[in-house]
Amino acid sequence: MNAALSEPVTSLPSPGKVRDLVAESQALSGIPVIPAQSAIARGTYERMRRSNEARKRRGRFGGLTLCPLEGQTHAEPARFFQMNNAWGGLDHGVHLVGGETNLGKSSLIRCIAYDIIRFNPKAHVRFYTLDDAEDYFLDSFVAQAANVPINAIAKPEGFVNKPEGFYKKRDYERMVERGNAMYSRFLAGEFSECFSFTGVASLQSTEWPVIEADIRRTREQLPADVELVCCIDNFHDVEIPGREGDINARTEETATRAGKLCDQLGITMLGTAELKKNNQRRPTLDDIFGSRKWKYKARSVILLYSEVGVQKPNPRIYYERPDHGDEQCSVLEVHFVKSKGNEFKGRLFYRQLTDVGTMIEVPYDEAKAYAALIS
Repeated sequence: MNAALSEPVTSLPSPGKVRDLVAESQALSGIPVIPAQSAIARGTYERMRRSNEARKRRGRFGGLTLCPLEGQTHAEPARFFQMNNAWGGLDHGVHLVGGETNLGKSSLIRCIAYDIIRFNPKAHVRFYTLDDAEDYFLDSFVAQAANVPINAIAKPEGFVNKPEGFYKKRDYERMVERGNAMYSRFLAGEFSECFSFTGVASLQSTEWPVIEADIRRTREQLPADVELVCCIDNFHDVEIPGREGDINARTEETATRAGKLCDQLGITMLGTAELKKNNQRRPTLDDIFGSRKWKYKARSVILLYSEVGVQKPNPRIYYERPDHGDEQCSVLEVHFVKSKGNEFKGRLFYRQLTDVGTMIEVPYDEAKAYAALIS
């Protein structure tokens, strides 16, 4: 599939040629020419033309990339090389990230959002923070972008006075300086063309019609050649008028409307989802609220799990950080259970840096060792 996407169609019939072809085929078949059918055909080819242009902009994967494109250079290396290959490029449609509460769903999509704006010059990320307050979200987003602990930004005075140990006072000061520098770049509007966010305080609502209206307005304001990526954290918080009492029915309706909106606008949506209670076991797609609809409406579904994160007794999959003593630190399992863009179905592993809100991809050989421990 990826090979086909690397050789996009170079030309398509013009609207006039489409009209002539439709008229000719209908005349040969003896069916009268109906103008509406010609309009439908022109619309179809116009959508193909836009899709073809998008493929040429996106490069060989045919979707938004989480790694540098050919010819790009970056000071910070890509964090999601394996995930990028697993997705085959982040294409139009809804991509769902499910997992237990406080396991790392928000951190993951914040990191993905930042890497989208890093590596895709023609993309704009609009982030809807429905779970966290807007000020906390911005501190967290800037911290992972600067690769510093969130407290270096949120509580700098206390952070620089932490007891010395693995890190010295000057190390703490450098982290604060790096965080302040990144924060200044955001405040100066350096990312305004490629990133924006909003939350409950600004929207004054978590109802889907309000969110949808904001998405449509954002799409209209962006240039036609800019890809819109909407991140929603968390779909569980979205309200549907008339469906207040039934969480599952509400989430199913959200899935239907989100999928329809992506199809209408040709946008990419990345959102988090909560699980029903599953007693610390590794989740399946059926554990997600609204799973009956997400199975069909989502373009991809990945499920997160961590033996340390769910406080499983005697975890086998973990790692140790030199600055955290003998503490067992979380390894996040990222399980692709559905992907229309690629045939990959399996697990990737990431070492979580929970104080920073970011993660490090586990190399293939070590990932195999982790995978072997899963019964």
